[in-house]
Amino acid sequence: MKRRHVIYLLLMTLAVAACHQQKTDLGSRAVVDNLNREAFLNRYDDPEASIAAACSALQYISDTLPLYADGKLRAWNCLATAYYVASVADSAQKYVDSVCAAKLAGKARNRKVEEMIAHLIEARLLQRQCDIAGSYEILYNIEKSHMLPLGKDNLLYNYAQSEYYITALTLNYHYRDGMEQNVGQLLGEAEGQRERLKCDYAQDMALNYAMAYGYSSLCSREERQTENLTKALGYCLENLALMADESRFSLFHYANTLQMLALISTNSAIGDSVWQSEDVSALTAEAIALIGERQMLDDVEELIESDSSHLPSLALYVKAAYLFEEYGDPYQTLGAFVATGRRLLAIGDTAAARTWFLQAYEGYKMPLYSAPKSEARLYEGLIMTDTVAVATRSRILHDLISYIHHNEQADFATQTRLAVSERRVTTYRVLAGIGTLVFLILVGLLIALSYQTRVLHREKRALQQAKQRDLQRTSAVETCLSVMRHDIGPFIAYLQNPSLPPEIHQEVLGQLLRTFENIKNWTNLSIPEGLPFHATECDLQTVMEHSLPLNPRPGSLTLRVEESPLKAYADQGLLTILLHNLVANAIRYTPQGTITLAARDYSADSRFVELTVADNGCGMDEEKIDTLFRSDRAPQQSENGEHYGFGLILCRYIVKKHDDNTLRGCRIWAESTPLPSPDHGTTFHIIIAQAPLRQ
Repeated sequence: MKRRHVIYLLLMTLAVAACHQQKTDLGSRAVVDNLNREAFLNRYDDPEASIAAACSALQYISDTLPLYADGKLRAWNCLATAYYVASVADSAQKYVDSVCAAKLAGKARNRKVEEMIAHLIEARLLQRQCDIAGSYEILYNIEKSHMLPLGKDNLLYNYAQSEYYITALTLNYHYRDGMEQNVGQLLGEAEGQRERLKCDYAQDMALNYAMAYGYSSLCSREERQTENLTKALGYCLENLALMADESRFSLFHYANTLQMLALISTNSAIGDSVWQSEDVSALTAEAIALIGERQMLDDVEELIESDSSHLPSLALYVKAAYLFEEYGDPYQTLGAFVATGRRLLAIGDTAAARTWFLQAYEGYKMPLYSAPKSEARLYEGLIMTDTVAVATRSRILHDLISYIHHNEQADFATQTRLAVSERRVTTYRVLAGIGTLVFLILVGLLIALSYQTRVLHREKRALQQAKQRDLQRTSAVETCLSVMRHDIGPFIAYLQNPSLPPEIHQEVLGQLLRTFENIKNWTNLSIPEGLPFHATECDLQTVMEHSLPLNPRPGSLTLRVEESPLKAYADQGLLTILLHNLVANAIRYTPQGTITLAARDYSADSRFVELTVADNGCGMDEEKIDTLFRSDRAPQQSENGEHYGFGLILCRYIVKKHDDNTLRGCRIWAESTPLPSPDHGTTFHIIIAQAPLRQ
């Protein structure tokens, strides 16, 4: 008992310790997540605070929670983002490399998306250095990695997708100078994803700025200028409206938005008629009103009064430069000062432009090639406004332009290479699809061939069985002929009776002659050559008339032949025998009424003609109809001792003879309604080839 109690106590202690450790881990993760959230929210407004919070998160992970891999990746990316915003490129690249090359002890659920975010930061760093080829290749690889359309709806994935569109739009519309790619596709995709990509106000403003930049660049094209300008101004207004709330104000984004409005207003490709359109005028007035409410341009009012552009572009450029300087970002400040000097040059104020260029050169010039685009424009402005050290500045400008041009060529080559690669992949996919289709067709053909082979085997067996049945039928016909020869005796006895009345003598003689005729034809069935067959084009009206007996049974029986212009491809003699036998059968079973012969086009197939012999006699049941044409059935005897049924066997063989020689599907069948039905009677149908033969 004591040992069991000790085990129970030990297990309970371990369980309590595990629960306590789990609660401790959850609490520690909450601390890290809060620090990372603070770093994320401050990335634009206060990069230093963002860096401090991310470093605290990393220190806390190192001291308390070393296996929290997701927290470590998030902190590294927060540091990379903050250093990028603060224009400390080396530190930003260091933490990008930390994310991409990390060997983590713990499991990171969000590693893929964090790596994508790190690569996007790296793409932006390359853009600032004008390495647009490297930036484009990173974006291309992200697009082809299928990370974007995963559809996960959480802040991290929304942020990553938003960063992708911002980076891609910035590459296309800021660093390429007219080399834009996938313009409509990028803007369309980003607009379609806007509602789902909500992260925080700072990210919304960053995406608005990128969208405005995209549409303003499209204004350089003649088509749809009013629509593109309206959208560009609309996104700027969205930012101004967001920042009207003091709690959402961002110095960085406000400076970017003012600079964007200045850039739009100085786009020489936009005509006055576009600016004067109703929608554009309303948006312009609203933008000026929102800026005025914040009193952002009060200290540069004299510039507004002297500006003849649709928006106070010079005042906006100047104010954006002051705001970036206040914000403390050397990269953005350099660009803003240079943009202001270029605007002053455009309006003819060379002295003021020189002042701005010199301030940029003396106070904000970064190491060579760290901001090549702005530096090239700076040296170009210095050469145009200042004659001091022109040779040196010309050499530096030449180097910068060569560097930028080299990167543009590399970008074009990269785009070409990737496009060729993509076309090859598409070609391979098409070829693979065609190959798969051909393979499936071959498999289908093999299956069809296998099926057809089985069908042919079945048909072969069926033919062998039919041949066997034909042999049996021939034997049966021979047996029947023997019976018929035996039946000739009574006829001969009748004819030898001298006291036989002449009318009976004549009738017996006629029956005997018909019997001999049948014997002659049926005997031919048992020899190898079979019935002689000589097909010609024969007139069916003549055949039907010749099929009628010379002396039909007297009384109320009527024989009628319907007129027909049709012709058949058949042996006229055999066809006459066939119809004669059918008429004789009809006479035998129709004491009174009408027997009708007719020839019509076969409704199911115009290549055939349908012959019918119809009576309104006693009719037959289904069982009897099924045995009418069978040569293996026993001879049947009527009430007067006469054998019957052989004529129908002969009919069957005559039709088969036509089918074998014309290969047209000739056949014979009967339909009958027995007494006491009021519409009793039997109809024999014969399908024979129509002349001339039709394909």
